[in-house]
Amino acid sequence: MAVGALAACGVRGPLQADRLKVNLLSRETPSSGFALDLWDLNDFSLLLFFSHRCSPGPPDQSFAAADSPQTQHGVIVCQKGSETRREIRGREMSLVPPSFLQSIEETGFSTWLRESESPFAFYFILLFHTFGLALLVGANAVVDLRLLGAARAIPLAPLKQLFRPMWIGFAINAVTGVLLVIAYPTKSLTNWDFYMKLTIIGFAMWVMYRLKSEIFDDASLDETSMMANGASLAKWSLVLWFGAISAGRLLAYTYKYLTFPS
Repeated sequence: MAVGALAACGVRGPLQADRLKVNLLSRETPSSGFALDLWDLNDFSLLLFFSHRCSPGPPDQSFAAADSPQTQHGVIVCQKGSETRREIRGREMSLVPPSFLQSIEETGFSTWLRESESPFAFYFILLFHTFGLALLVGANAVVDLRLLGAARAIPLAPLKQLFRPMWIGFAINAVTGVLLVIAYPTKSLTNWDFYMKLTIIGFAMWVMYRLKSEIFDDASLDETSMMANGASLAKWSLVLWFGAISAGRLLAYTYKYLTFPS
């Protein structure tokens, strides 16, 4: 059974007997049969926990019931580092969030941000996050569209002044974004879309930096040259900021856990 359980959890290769410690505990309660703990002492920890709702009985009966393919409540939990993998009847379930997320959620500050009715808590932070987004993306859009030929009556060089509001908007978004993550760390840090959003924002900020340093800070370029050299960067900037906004909006629909599962 142990070999089958190890294989189900993705463990490959033989485990040396001197590096493996096995405890078999029987608990005669109506709600559980037994617990089997295995530790590989070579920096890999594996926890197998089988819970089976059956009448109290000898350890071997509980063992057989939990190991049976027909078990309705048999649960396999594999843990490596801070990640825990649950499997039910041999089928992989979702990764259990790392416990440090629960620690963050249980702090007084996180609880206040998430549950307080104060106007200066969650929704106030969300409001300023939106203001920062407007400064950052709005100013970027003005520069990008002008580089692509829109509103030619507006001189291009003075638009360099818009980079300051862009950085102010980015600073506001960075601070409020951290606070929003503290309020709902499990929701954010277990969502693939959150990491996609951060990646897109990183590329967008890199393009913004290049626009300023290569186009607007180059005094040798006239307006025609600025438009010619900056058109490609401007297109990428618009696409990336559109992607960042879309990814941010999808956060409300793609999360797996709102808070740490109890």
